[in-house]
Amino acid sequence: TAVARPAAPPKPAPEWSLNIASYADAASAEQQVQRLRDAGYPVVVQPATVNGKSWWRVQVPGYASQQDAKAAANEIQSKLGVRGIWVLRPS
Repeated sequence: TAVARPAAPPKPAPEWSLNIASYADAASAEQQVQRLRDAGYPVVVQPATVNGKSWWRVQVPGYASQQDAKAAANEIQSKLGVRGIWVLRPS
């Protein structure tokens, strides 16, 4: 008889994220992070270098679908008055 091999664990689905804003200084990014955390959102900061300049991208990850991410973006815009949020595709 053949030995049954355990099934490979399912790969987690890629997550959709929101890019709330990008800041040229860490202090401004941290202010936005605190506002979002105070409102209950799981925030991350992604450092980036664009044309030799440092940027801090404030993001809210963890959405299962593009539709969920868009709904959250609308909610954040309504609650916190943040404009210019865009949805990031999973990589």
